[in-house]
Amino acid sequence: MNLIQLFVFVILMALISSPIERRLREKLNVQRKKGWFVHFVHPSQIVLEIFLLFLFIFSFFRYWDEHTLLIVFAFLIALDFLRAFMHWKFERSSREWVIHLIYASFITILFILLFFLRVF
Repeated sequence: MNLIQLFVFVILMALISSPIERRLREKLNVQRKKGWFVHFVHPSQIVLEIFLLFLFIFSFFRYWDEHTLLIVFAFLIALDFLRAFMHWKFERSSREWVIHLIYASFITILFILLFFLRVF
């Protein structure tokens, strides 16, 4: 997979996931936090997300042509499951964890579908 295909794929995922997230927030009555970045619920979440980001960057440049899409999917899935766990553990009443869990499941299903369609 080359850089242009990866860029197009990321744009398509953002265009698909944005309306889905908006709909889920309306349905579950979860207000979006102010600000553009993620709302961290615990200091350990910051450390774990930075560790995941460094691991992603290292893996991305180390295995660029071999498993690019696999690395991107693994990072997104791990990040959303981490966020779901942190919100479930420390802010259970906000139900933000449900949105992260559904989003991580969506990415996992998309990954499996693309794997069986031999996109990788």
